[in-house]
Amino acid sequence: MNKFFTFLLFPCLIFAQNISPISVGAGGSITITSGAKINIAGLELTPSSDLVISETDIGRTSTPVSSNNNASVDRVYTSTNLITNFIGSVIFNYDDSELNGLDENNLVLEVKSSDGSWTSFTPTSIDAANNSISYDFTSVVSFESITASQDGSTLTIENLNLLDGIYIYPNPTADRIYISSNEFLTAEIFNVVGQKILTTTNNNIDMTELVSGTYALRISVNDKTTKTFKIIKK
Repeated sequence: MNKFFTFLLFPCLIFAQNISPISVGAGGSITITSGAKINIAGLELTPSSDLVISETDIGRTSTPVSSNNNASVDRVYTSTNLITNFIGSVIFNYDDSELNGLDENNLVLEVKSSDGSWTSFTPTSIDAANNSISYDFTSVVSFESITASQDGSTLTIENLNLLDGIYIYPNPTADRIYISSNEFLTAEIFNVVGQKILTTTNNNIDMTELVSGTYALRISVNDKTTKTFKIIKK
């Protein structure tokens, strides 16, 4: 028999369009055991290994995430501290009124990591009749926010063509990325769970040994300005 737990550690508060269903105070934590389920105001997490949530507030807002003239649905879950080492299934529920003009048959799950970048995941299943999408994470992921957007939108990929004189290409790439800049810079690459896998001052970055997937490229210019981009390795 599957175990089903819904934790409401703090009274459910509704202020305008924000919902704050969980609050774990300083020094506190909750553990969702493997196979159990926690329902956070419509976001269902079923870990396949024990998940510990410590010292955080997890809330839901109806303010969409916007990037490059694209936007998510009008439902975004955010944790004040990083949720780490999650592996298992996620079910993202929504209302028709929250679709924000998007085609629910082409939704993708959007997960925000600690470096501020978003990664899209094609759902394991889409249940348009019951307004939900789900994804099974078979490797660990850490996240601060979760929402949904349109497949093929640029919510997760910024325009890398020009930023203060910096030109980054190609993206997606099969082997290398090139950074054109007249200023000294440091480049760091992170994987989807926020682990740093490369640091370099070269403008030519070899990615041939990396597995296909999504990476975050963080560029620091003259140790002052820092910007993070999403890179797709084919």
